[in-house]
Amino acid sequence: MSLQGETTTDARLNFFFGAASEEQALDGFHLLWESTLVEKVRPYLQSQQIHADARSEIETETYLRVCNSLLHWRAKADEAPTPTQQATSPKAPITDIQGYAMAAARGLLYNYFLAQNPAWRRLQLRVISHLKQGDRVTRWKQEFRWLAGLTAWAGTPFRAKSARAQAFLSEDYAAFRQGGLQNQEPGEIELADLMCRILLWIDSPLWQNRLTGHLLKLYRQEASLPLSWEEISADGERQDESLWNEGMEVFVATKQTLREALCQDGLLSRQQRGVILLKLDIATLTGGLGLTLSQAAKSLEIDVDALFGADGDLLLPMPDNRIATLLDIDATKTITATERVSTYYRMTARRKLEHWLQNSG
Repeated sequence: MSLQGETTTDARLNFFFGAASEEQALDGFHLLWESTLVEKVRPYLQSQQIHADARSEIETETYLRVCNSLLHWRAKADEAPTPTQQATSPKAPITDIQGYAMAAARGLLYNYFLAQNPAWRRLQLRVISHLKQGDRVTRWKQEFRWLAGLTAWAGTPFRAKSARAQAFLSEDYAAFRQGGLQNQEPGEIELADLMCRILLWIDSPLWQNRLTGHLLKLYRQEASLPLSWEEISADGERQDESLWNEGMEVFVATKQTLREALCQDGLLSRQQRGVILLKLDIATLTGGLGLTLSQAAKSLEIDVDALFGADGDLLLPMPDNRIATLLDIDATKTITATERVSTYYRMTARRKLEHWLQNSG
């Protein structure tokens, strides 16, 4: 099997793609994890202010995510790509497996912090929705991170240097409340207008997630996000997009991309809609696909309120029993044959990991 050149330029992975069997590849990956990768991932997670159990779970999920992704690459490498796949989803080789594992860890940490901060998450969705409308405010990417700004500023970098901008960014909002809001309560101002006032006050674009954080503070709501949130969120969004390109296109095999499928109302079968709800997370929906919740709900032929639980939390990915009830289908049939292959890889990696943990005491 001569796959190395097409899938990796990192010599540490040559054994994985050159192994004669999947079992040998898994054994080699575990040795690489224990000898090299965990030495990077574990200290990074230990530096975060999260519970030990959550930290352990993220480490395990990082192992499984990287292993599952490599298994997917290994299986796909022997298949001749279709012209559509060649045109729409070229795969760049892995150049640094340590960096790849760290990006996976940050992606999982990003999703963990989103789950722990539902108020921040809901506000982020509202902010993104307004920015994507591109009326008075919009957003653009700079080095994988989203900048928010006035539409006239599109493409310009962060440049906040004035004393009042620095005070605002340091969460001293007294002058802004008096001069920028004219002593109005933020909740009394339409969100797009409030964003405009903030951006004009600091006279600069602002990172999308940081803007969301300042809005939450102005609304006097709290979030338990770490100081390193900007780094985590940037890499988390990037990793979500990377993993989407690697595996999630299998959801709807007859479509070039899931976004095209979701944008064609009424053309998805119930089983296809079930698979999408089973796997789709909010970071992929808004970041990777660039769709709003309303757009996705319309294409999935459900009410947008059905995406939320009784407590107001967003249910994406959605539990299979809820999907079965919502779409009136057998929960065991919400996974397609192609998705079962990916699930098999994940379960194979998990069984192997559990076996090694048991043997190591």
